[in-house]
Amino acid sequence: MRKPILLAFLALAIPSRAADLPPLDEVKHALTNAPPVKESEAGIDFERSNDSMLKSGAYEYEVQMTGAQRRDYSLGQTLNEWSMQISRPVRFPGKKRLDEDLGAQGIRTAQLAHGDALHESAKKLLGLWFAWVREKIQENEWQNQSKLLRKEAIVVEKRVRAGDAPRLELNLAKAASDQAAFSALQAKMREDVAEKTLAANFPGISLPENPVLEDPKPLEQSFDYWKEKILSQNHAILLARSEARKAQIMASRVRADRMPDPTIGIRYSSEYGGSQRVMGGVLSIPLPGDYRKAAALGAAASAEMATQRELDATRRVNAEVSSNYTMARASYNGWEKSREAAQGMTRNAELISRAYALGEAGLGEVLASRRLAIESRLASKLAQSEAIETRYRLMVDAHLLWDFDENTRQQ
Repeated sequence: MRKPILLAFLALAIPSRAADLPPLDEVKHALTNAPPVKESEAGIDFERSNDSMLKSGAYEYEVQMTGAQRRDYSLGQTLNEWSMQISRPVRFPGKKRLDEDLGAQGIRTAQLAHGDALHESAKKLLGLWFAWVREKIQENEWQNQSKLLRKEAIVVEKRVRAGDAPRLELNLAKAASDQAAFSALQAKMREDVAEKTLAANFPGISLPENPVLEDPKPLEQSFDYWKEKILSQNHAILLARSEARKAQIMASRVRADRMPDPTIGIRYSSEYGGSQRVMGGVLSIPLPGDYRKAAALGAAASAEMATQRELDATRRVNAEVSSNYTMARASYNGWEKSREAAQGMTRNAELISRAYALGEAGLGEVLASRRLAIESRLASKLAQSEAIETRYRLMVDAHLLWDFDENTRQQ
């Protein structure tokens, strides 16, 4: 029942192909083939193999054979003798059960590590994607600004030729145009770096010619909703908890080893040149010493370390949820205000530009208004991308976006 409700919420939360995100099939391919994810898949195979080893146990049968000669001086004879022994250590039932629990917990931990690798890769992809989006937006804005200032320079040049403006204004207009062109080149360089970084980390993610940013959506759900949704499925917490449980089982297993396992077997020998045959049993029990005691203490300390790591992970994730939720709400509110400011600054710059063409304003006013307009538009676009990204980040953490972890959902 839970999964259909989750899918229905997801369908309402984001479209099947969000314009401000890369294609879903490309995202899935990139994430499932990321090196950390592939490494974690190998980790699952390793733990399954380890589980099989723990179930079968490390003890194996051992065959011993000896040969000897007996010299009997009273008879004046040399007699050939030999013996053969087959033995095997035997695991106590309680230890076998702990080994089985340890193997199963190892698989569970590896599966959670796989989910954590997918989740961290998803967050990394989201961050690199919006890093590129922001640089591309700045490049486009500076390109547009450069075109506008070139047009302003043409208007100034016409006025200089007509004798309506001094040549100094033409120099200022060209300098402003050149400065905008330089800013556009710098933005292009940063965009190229962001593109190459994204491609190097996640090959196969196609980039649009111009990113389309949809209007950010406000967070309609409360903080408690997001906190419960994220904490209930957080891989970092689940992984730390599973590792703590594994360490506790290991501590119990090492503690159980303070009672050594016995070795039992049978022995058959031929003595006095074959005139005597002897068959008997063999029982060997190691005497525990300080080594086993120290190993048990060390395993207990390791379990305590894992327990503290679980507590630290829980606190860290709680802090991240609070921080990300606050950022998402603040980013949306900031975008609304910056959008209004940008629209006002753009209208003001257009009015002053027309006034200058009519000789009713100075060039300094035009250039200042253009500068304020571009800065306001850039701030608004960056605030828009941040508001979208922070909301998506919450959705990734809540497994409402880019959730390809089948192993954890099957638990």
